[in-house]
Amino acid sequence: MKETLIFLGDSNVDAGRLWEECADGLGFGFVAELAGKLPEEKFALINRGHYGFTVRDVWRNLPHAGGEVSGSAPLFPGEEKDSGKRESGASAAAPATVTVLAGVNNIPMYFYENRNTLPASFREDYGQLLERVREFWPGARLILAEPFVFRKPEEFISWRPLLEQESRVIRELAALYGAEFLPLQECMDRAAEQYGMDAVTPDGLHLTAISSRLLAERWLEAFQKKAR
Repeated sequence: MKETLIFLGDSNVDAGRLWEECADGLGFGFVAELAGKLPEEKFALINRGHYGFTVRDVWRNLPHAGGEVSGSAPLFPGEEKDSGKRESGASAAAPATVTVLAGVNNIPMYFYENRNTLPASFREDYGQLLERVREFWPGARLILAEPFVFRKPEEFISWRPLLEQESRVIRELAALYGAEFLPLQECMDRAAEQYGMDAVTPDGLHLTAISSRLLAERWLEAFQKKAR
């Protein structure tokens, strides 16, 4: 049986899987890059990223254990079970690995609310997400990717201290839940210096083909290191 890998999170996971013509349901970002690097006969990838999702959105759209789709990939609103896409053949198997990349869409909320609530409220939401994942897929390996933002446009510089707080929370929760933390901010900063900002992001938030490949390489490095 193939080893199932599920990816949860926001638009950098989604990467066009919902809004563009996408035959395999994997999108056009780092998940699709991974599909090209991992042997198809051994791994089945399922992309459940969703554009605009906060951490709370992700956990609210995961079913409880014993729900009607128990043991399969959760379906977000508007998705059909038999979409006819290649990934649907993998959805019956409980995932061996669940990856989460979410948190950047939480940041604007703190500018409209009291930003001093960030550590506590973010910890609560992310903890709820991990509880739900552990409830639904108790044996799955967890990889928690660090949310990131680029330094241009300049308005995103003010987001960095808030993202650092989120990153600390995710690190702490990773240790608490026996998950792996995947640091990404420094990697993306180095990529921007090496290739130029326009080559790695179109808008300061989303990825290009180059940065998607780099993210996939970072994920694969962490995935294979633990497997050895």
